[in-house]
Amino acid sequence: MTRVLRGDFEAPETLLVAYEAEWVDSVRQLIVAAAGQARVLLLTTVDEAQTAALRQLATARHVDLLTGDFDSPWVRDYGPLQTHELAAGPLWLDFGYTWHRPQDDQLPSVLSSRLQARLENPGFDLDGGAVISNGQGLCALTRTSLLDAGFANPASDELEVFLAGLGCHATAVLPAVPGEPTGHVDVVAQFLATDLAMVARMDPSTDPDLARALDGVADHLAATAEVADYPLQIVRVPLGTSGDTFFSYVNATRLEGRLLVPRFNELPDALEHEAHAALARALPDVSIVPIDADVMVRRGGAIHCVTLGLGPTRGEAPH
Repeated sequence: MTRVLRGDFEAPETLLVAYEAEWVDSVRQLIVAAAGQARVLLLTTVDEAQTAALRQLATARHVDLLTGDFDSPWVRDYGPLQTHELAAGPLWLDFGYTWHRPQDDQLPSVLSSRLQARLENPGFDLDGGAVISNGQGLCALTRTSLLDAGFANPASDELEVFLAGLGCHATAVLPAVPGEPTGHVDVVAQFLATDLAMVARMDPSTDPDLARALDGVADHLAATAEVADYPLQIVRVPLGTSGDTFFSYVNATRLEGRLLVPRFNELPDALEHEAHAALARALPDVSIVPIDADVMVRRGGAIHCVTLGLGPTRGEAPH
């Protein structure tokens, strides 16, 4: 094992937040939640940086601006994936991003220059929301994401090399979830600690096919961890849907002492309370901080999709 993919639950030094005028109130809530937890690097276009709303957000003492020509707010997907090389320390991976958003694809190199991070281009396409890690070599991707990356054969030697380079030494290839349009694992599963993961759950009486598929995701992740001898507990978190919109509370972002979770005002209060309560029980020493995500989710993402926690670019491996 020469490198590991950083666990998304590991406390970031910097929280990268993509600014979008459509959900400026949510951006403000993210900035407030990050106070005392991490510096915020607010990603914005040159034109947006001149607006009164953006200038007001930038007055917070823990906020810096990063301006450029960007195509979309989905910074999780086009930002760098972060690994730690056991011999040389942090190393960022700059995977290719979708061809019709070329400005987004420039962000990893811009960030690495600004934060002085080592950067490597693996020569494959992969969205950041397509992979999750426990920070010690256990990873999960969906079969859909592997196909999108060009790996039709799950037993190929090339895939094994790809996963090792990603810092994944035991990988759960999760089944596709019917009706979910992105194919990204961060809609349905996420690690909360090295030995704890959350997986979305659907009431079988509401959608038996989706409920069965999500149970399969949980079972497959648990089985992979067991075979590879990684201790793992899984907590199930309720999910809401409307057509191909997935109201996922799993799509959350971790800071040191806070978990920033979506708040969906159009869902029943009981469902949201159940989801937030499940996460509070799983993380008793962490504050659950709801962030409005109704506009985001109708555009295809939520809190995890518009944020990216950046760890140290120098120093020792995380414990």
